[in-house]
Order: sequence, then C-alpha cells, then structure tokens
Amino acid sequence: MDMELDRIARDAARLLHDGSETTVQAAIAAARSAAGGGTLPPPSRGRVRRHLAAMQQQSMGADEFRRVRYSVLKAVEECMAGLHWAVEDLELRLAGRAAEGVVDGLEPVWMRVHSTVDDGVLCSVLEEQEFEVTGIGTLETRHGRMTRITAEAAEFDLVLLRCHHRSQVLEAINLVTGGPVALVELESFGRRIDRGLSDAGRDPSGETG
Repeated sequence: MDMELDRIARDAARLLHDGSETTVQAAIAAARSAAGGGTLPPPSRGRVRRHLAAMQQQSMGADEFRRVRYSVLKAVEECMAGLHWAVEDLELRLAGRAAEGVVDGLEPVWMRVHSTVDDGVLCSVLEEQEFEVTGIGTLETRHGRMTRITAEAAEFDLVLLRCHHRSQVLEAINLVTGGPVALVELESFGRRIDRGLSDAGRDPSGETG
C-alpha cells in the first residue's frame, strides 16, 4: 500500500511541477483518478511536497533552489515587518506551515492578527506592500466567525485572519480543528530562516487543517 501511495504522491507532484494542477488537493485528486481511484486513502500533502521539492531541486539545481526558497521566506518576513511598522497596536503571528519555514507557493501563507484598526487600513497596508487584495470574507472558527482577508503578491499568497482577542493570536492550536499548529513572531522567524530552512518532509500542520 505504501508503494502505491508514494506513486500517487509522485504523480501528483509531477502535475504540480509541470503546471497541470495548481493546488496540492487538486493534484492528489487527479493522480488518484488516473490511478483508478480505489480504496486507498490519499497521500499526505507533505509526501507530495517532498516529491515536488526533489523535482524542483533537480530542475533548478540545489543552490538555486535554496536561493529561491530563502528569498520567498525573506519576503514573508518583510511583510510581517511592514505590518508591524504601519499598525501601532498590532499583535501578529505567522501560523501553520509557513511558521515552520515551509512556503512552497502551493498554499497561502497564514498570519493571525489582532488590532483596533479597520479592515480598510489593513488592506491599504498590504496594497502599499504591492499585494492585491482579492477578498474579505469570514472563517468559522472555534471562537466564532473571524474576518479573513486574502491577498496575492508576486512572491506568495496571503491570508490575514483577524482574531477577536489578542489571546487568540497566541493560541497554539488550530483555530478550526483544535489540533496543534506552529506559531512564530517576527524576530524569531527572522532568526529561524537565517539559521537555515526547515525540512518540508515534516509535514507541519496548516492553520485550518
């Protein structure tokens, strides 16, 4: 069973690498369908990302692959710093896979924020950082509905989740499922990426599961 799951994961990664699919979920579904579906569970997103990272590293070369990953993580750090500089009372944490140094372009970067400023101010700050705000909606969480601002930039897609209270920004659990999730503040994230990138094979939990 494990060999078959790995083959599906590898096929899904190839679809992502070739640009045939743009999300991990869609790539897994397409790879499973091509394999005949069956009763096997889908491979984990982490397994797919491991195969994708190997393909990217092979096509780019190890040095270029590391340089690209580092530049994206620095862009995340700069975004956090820009938000802190522009919003005086901001409480902010990077959450989910990005907090572990996994920013692969396949899933958005999640940040939890709490502030007294309104949504328009946050959107303006993002636009000043050359993001395009693509939506303002809501997410049903363990603490009720929270505002979710989505935005896109050249380096990565972003989700800002507006927590009702500062304590929720610091709550080290998945705000939807209650499972564990990684959180990191600006200075610690900067030290982490300067020490070295994390291994995408660890399959860290996402902000929403």
